[in-house]
Amino acid sequence: MERLGGRVRLTDPERRRLARVGRQLGRKGLREIACIATPDTILRWYRDLVAKKYDGSAKRGPGRTRKPSEIVRLL
Repeated sequence: MERLGGRVRLTDPERRRLARVGRQLGRKGLREIACIATPDTILRWYRDLVAKKYDGSAKRGPGRTRKPSEIVRLL
């Protein structure tokens, strides 16, 4: 019941669900039915979802690769 008064705070899974549905509806469809958030906000949530999906930072290792010992010795 505490979620009914004032500003509605959505959890991340709720935002993801709204973002997926909002993408399917498009901006015009959202304009007709969106009352929790603006169509732009819902579509931004979708863009953030896609950006997280293709973010490769977790696969990268830390820093540069090591120089071969032969090159280090020559320097």
